[in-house]
Amino acid sequence: MPSRSTAAIIRPLIFLGIYLLLQFVIYRVLRGQFGDTPPRRLLLLSIMAVVNLPWLYAVARIVIFKSFPYSYALMVTVMGWFFISIIYLVYCGLVRSGYGLWETLQPVSLTTAAGATAAITRRAFLQKATLGFGAVALVSTARGIWMARGTPRHERVTIYLQNLPAAFEGLRIVQLSDFHSGPYMSREQMLRVRRLIEEMKPDLYFFTGDFVDALSEQMPPFVDAFENLRAPLGVFTVLGNHDYFADIKTVEAGLAAAKLPLLRNTHHVLEHRGEQLAIVGVDDLWARSRPGRGPDISTALNGLSENMAKICLSHQPNYWPEIKKHNISLTLCGHTHGGQFGIAGTQISLARLATPYVAGLYQEEGKQLYVNRGLGVFGIPLRIGMPPEITEVTLRRVVKI
Repeated sequence: MPSRSTAAIIRPLIFLGIYLLLQFVIYRVLRGQFGDTPPRRLLLLSIMAVVNLPWLYAVARIVIFKSFPYSYALMVTVMGWFFISIIYLVYCGLVRSGYGLWETLQPVSLTTAAGATAAITRRAFLQKATLGFGAVALVSTARGIWMARGTPRHERVTIYLQNLPAAFEGLRIVQLSDFHSGPYMSREQMLRVRRLIEEMKPDLYFFTGDFVDALSEQMPPFVDAFENLRAPLGVFTVLGNHDYFADIKTVEAGLAAAKLPLLRNTHHVLEHRGEQLAIVGVDDLWARSRPGRGPDISTALNGLSENMAKICLSHQPNYWPEIKKHNISLTLCGHTHGGQFGIAGTQISLARLATPYVAGLYQEEGKQLYVNRGLGVFGIPLRIGMPPEITEVTLRRVVKI
């Protein structure tokens, strides 16, 4: 059996081999559409470079940031662009099939002069369709990289709660999620985010998990960026699934070193002007396979009165159905990234494959859930239609008349 270090090299090489094989298949498909002359081969390679710009960008990042293991970063990138390659092959198949169906409806024999002209027209159509795909890929890629690395969108949300104590009327919370410190989230980027949120001067900061991408050595840049962050009523954090991909003890020690309190199946009661508000935090949903780990909302609520106002922090929104069984008016989550690909302002997103809670505010059974799109990325260093987010939540009381 190969050692862990050998396996860590072999696995990404297998992914890379499959990916390169897909690229070769794509090249053969394109060459069949464009012809096999030197100028056209150069054009084909140019189109493929455009389609693969994010992959090339990722490799450049790996070369620059040598502290991140090549095997891990290559594996993540290849997995993402494996998906893109499949999309392109499906696209080519649909275009060719669609045009072929149209041809069958035309009463023209390919042995005639008219038929020969039709064959030329077919090739010209497929060439234009491929060029169109390349142009769309170029624009989408450039915009996607810019969106992923750009300034996070400041989302202002007002949430009305039935049982909010009067002392907490107008409470302002800044929520950050899914930092993914690593190849695509540097210490400098996180420092810029810190400057932005400190300018907002909220009453509370909530960090809802995924501090690292997958490795323990990605925690120190996060700690450097956010250590000693302060707000009048406190800073609270919960763990995410990617924190468990790394050594979870290292992540927990990093949060402690940064003086960012962690709520793992426990709570903290805020007292302000003689009234109370409980902040409840649960462990990550995917950690439940580990002994003594995983979310336990009943344990987290232990010692709190049923009628006390509560806000729950949970990395994954798929745990909300369990949280809703308790008297918790508001839950704040992350995890989904909004799918990273989607149509802004809608629930149309890749994240719908995994959860009904993609991004934004949801209301069910008198309870409310807000899902933050996160700051970082995973796999493909792109965001299309789902920009990174800093959420500013303002709490208001529902006044009974």
